[in-house]
Amino acid sequence: MHLFGLIFLPATVAITLSTPNYPAPYAGNIPRIRVSLDVYQGQGVAVVFEQFLVSPDDCAIACQTGTFNCSYICGDVMDHGLIPKILRVEGSATVTLQTTKTADGFPHSGVSAKLVAYDLSDPAFVNCGESINISNGSTFYLLSPNYPLTPPVALSTISTPILSTIHFKSQDLIKMGACNKGYETYDNPYALYFNKQVNITFSLSDLHVFYQKRFYIIVNEFLEVDEPSSASCIEPGNFVVKINERIQFGTKNFGVKAYEPNTLCDWNFQKEATNGESLLAFALSYESEKCCDIMEVDGLSQWHEEYQGWEYSEVRFTNSGNVTMRFSSDGVMQATGFQALVNHVDCSCGQDITLNRTVPIAMLTSPGYSQNAMTYCPNLTCSWKIYAEPDDNIFIELSDLALRSYTLTNKTDLLQITDAYGHIMATIPPNYLGLINFTRTVTPIYISFTSTSRKISVFFFSTIAHNVFVDVYDGDTSEANLIDNKPLYSNVDIDGYSFSLTSSQEHMLIRVQADIDLTISDHDFQAMVTDAKDENCGYLAYSISKQQSSEKIPFLGTNCFKVFHIMDLNYDLNKYLSLNLEERNSVDVYLGLSTNQENLLMSDTVNDLPRAIFSNYLTLKFSTKEEFYVQYSWFESGYILPFSMNSNETVVIMSRDYQRSSPPFEQQFSVELEGESSLQTGLRFEVLAPLGEGYGFIEMSNYDETLSHTKYASSNGTFIFQSCGTKMQIQYSSPGGSSSGLFAKASRADLKCKGTSSTSSSFLSFVISSVLLAFRK
Repeated sequence: MHLFGLIFLPATVAITLSTPNYPAPYAGNIPRIRVSLDVYQGQGVAVVFEQFLVSPDDCAIACQTGTFNCSYICGDVMDHGLIPKILRVEGSATVTLQTTKTADGFPHSGVSAKLVAYDLSDPAFVNCGESINISNGSTFYLLSPNYPLTPPVALSTISTPILSTIHFKSQDLIKMGACNKGYETYDNPYALYFNKQVNITFSLSDLHVFYQKRFYIIVNEFLEVDEPSSASCIEPGNFVVKINERIQFGTKNFGVKAYEPNTLCDWNFQKEATNGESLLAFALSYESEKCCDIMEVDGLSQWHEEYQGWEYSEVRFTNSGNVTMRFSSDGVMQATGFQALVNHVDCSCGQDITLNRTVPIAMLTSPGYSQNAMTYCPNLTCSWKIYAEPDDNIFIELSDLALRSYTLTNKTDLLQITDAYGHIMATIPPNYLGLINFTRTVTPIYISFTSTSRKISVFFFSTIAHNVFVDVYDGDTSEANLIDNKPLYSNVDIDGYSFSLTSSQEHMLIRVQADIDLTISDHDFQAMVTDAKDENCGYLAYSISKQQSSEKIPFLGTNCFKVFHIMDLNYDLNKYLSLNLEERNSVDVYLGLSTNQENLLMSDTVNDLPRAIFSNYLTLKFSTKEEFYVQYSWFESGYILPFSMNSNETVVIMSRDYQRSSPPFEQQFSVELEGESSLQTGLRFEVLAPLGEGYGFIEMSNYDETLSHTKYASSNGTFIFQSCGTKMQIQYSSPGGSSSGLFAKASRADLKCKGTSSTSSSFLSFVISSVLLAFRK
C-alpha cells in the first residue's frame, strides 16, 4: 500500500515531511510518502532535516517537479557529521520518502524534515543581524549562507529571545559566551544551552582548504526541569547477576514509542562469584538522538564508552566483575531508545565420560547451552574423552550446530571428533554440511570444541604523511585507547610488505581526515581491513606502485592467505596484474578481496590462470610444507593485448570489466599459435562465463590471410568456436555497467587443416551448457 499526498502551497509557506507516526519509531518498509511545494519563478526549494535515522536503503528523494533532476540522502544521516543535511532543488519540487530496497528491521527513529522556499539569487535562510523568535515551539534551522557550500560572506549573527538549545556542526565556528554540555568529537554534533536569549557571532577562517566551510544549526525551544526522571526506563537499579541468570533492561516501549525527554537512568550489574570460569554477556540494540542523548558505559571494556545515534546490535563479553550504565536525554528531541539483556554465562566445560548399561547416553553441549545462554563464551578450549564397555559401539549424533563464524577461513570456532588411533573422524566448522552420525567400536573417542576471539588489522597501501590524518582506536568508540600510529608517518615507501596496525580485541575504529593544509589536490588514501591472521604464514599484504616486478615473495604455511595489491592513484581500468607462480598445485587464486566461489580464478581443478588480470587486488590461498616463491607485476594495457602460445598451452582471456563496473569500451586481444608443423590443427575459443550484454567478433587468419570473421555472444551459456589458422583476433565490446565481462579460453583445436591456407578448412560449432567453468557475480 502506498500513500500519496500532493500539496501545492504559496512559496512563503513551509511544509513538513516525516515518517509515519513520527516521533514514534517505525519498523519495516516506509510506505511511499510524497509531498510537493510549488514556488514562484526565480525560487527554489530546500529540504532541511531535524532528524534522519533510518535503514540504509530508506531515502528522501527531492526532484524538480516534472523532471528526473533529483538528489537524495539515505540511511543514518545524523550519525555522520560530514554528510550535508539538506536537499536543494531549483524551482518547484516533489519530495518522496520511501524504502528503495528492503528495510533492516530495526525500529529506527525516523525522519523529520521541512520544505522551505528560498530565492535562487540569495540562498540564505536568515539575514545577518536578524532576531528570531521561536516561542511557538517550532524548529528553526540556522544554516550558513549557500549551505552545503562555503558561504560567500564571512559573518552571521542570530538572537534567540527564549529558552533554547543550539546544535551545530562545523570545524570553523568560534563559540562565544556559553555554558555548554555535550560530547564534541569529529563526527558528533555539539549542544549549547542558554537562558532566555543568546547572541552568537560565527566567523569563518581565511585559511584555504579543500573542504566546504559551513555550519548547520538546529534551534529548539525546551523546558528545564528540576530533576530528570527514570520513568522511561525498565528496572534501573543495582543487580547481582547470578550464574545463568538473564536480566532485561532498557527504555520502555522500545520500537513503539520514543523515550521521554529529560530522562536519567542508572544500572549497576555485579557478577556473582562462582567456582568455575564465567563471564557477563551483554546484548544491546541502541538508537538515540545523535547529539545529546547518550549511554555511558564503564566496565564493559577497559575504557569509558559513550553510545550516540545508531549502534549495531551485538553481543559483548566482559571479564569485569562490575558494569555500570547511565542513559540520559535532554529536553529537546527523542528517539527509539534501547533494549538490552545481561546474562551471566558459565564458561566451564569438558570432562571424561564412561558409557555403560547404567549410563547409556550422554549429552555434550557448548557451555551455557542447556541453561539457555544467549551464546557461548569466547576463547574456549573444551575437551571430552568418551569411554565405553569392551565390544560396545559408540554412536555419535550431531543434533544442533550454530557456531560463530569470523574469518576468511570460516574456521574460527571448530568442533572436532577423533578416534582412539588419533585419526580425525570429522572437522566441523561453521555452516557445516557433512555427515552428522558417526560410529566407532574402539574407545576412547575424543571430542574437542574451540572458540577464539578475533583481532582486526588494517593494512596501509598509501603514504600517510602530508596526505591524510589517521587515528586508529583499539575499540568501537573514540573513547577507546589509541593504537600507536607514529610508524605510519615515517613510512615513506609504499612498495613491499604493507605496514599494519592490529587491535587487541574484536573491535577497531578508524578515523581518516584529509590534511587540510595540503597544497596539492591529488592526495589519495588506500587501505585494507581484515580479520585474517598471518602469524604463522608470513606477511599478509604486499603492494607495488611502480611498473615493475615485485621481489620474490615466500609462501610457507597451512591454510594461509596473501593479498597482492597495485597502487594506482588514477584508478585506471587499463592496468592489469600478472602472476609468476613456481608452484600451482597448492595455490588458489581469487579475483579481488573475496574468496567466494565466483571469484575463483585458479585452483587444483582450474589450472588456467589469466595472463592479464584486470584488478587492483588478488587474494591467494595456499597450504604448503615446502617453501616456494611467487612474483607479480603490473602493466598498462593498450588497445590490443597480444598473446602467443605453444601447441600444449592455453591462454585465458579476461576483459577489464570482468566482475567490476566500467564505462562502455572496446578491447582487442590476439592469440598466435607458434611452432605448428605443416599439418595444422587450428585454434579453439571457448567462453567460460556469461558475457551479460557484452559481445564481440573473432577473426581467424593464417599468416597474413584472413580465413573467417564470426560474431560471438553468450548471455546464458557457453560459446565454443574453432577454426583452422594460426592467429586469432578477438574483439570485445562492453556496454558498461557491472553486469558484463569476457572470461574465455583460447587453446589448440583438434582439426585437420592443410599446411597451406584455405578458407574451406574452417569449422564452427556452438555449445550451450549449464556447467560453467568460471563464475561471475
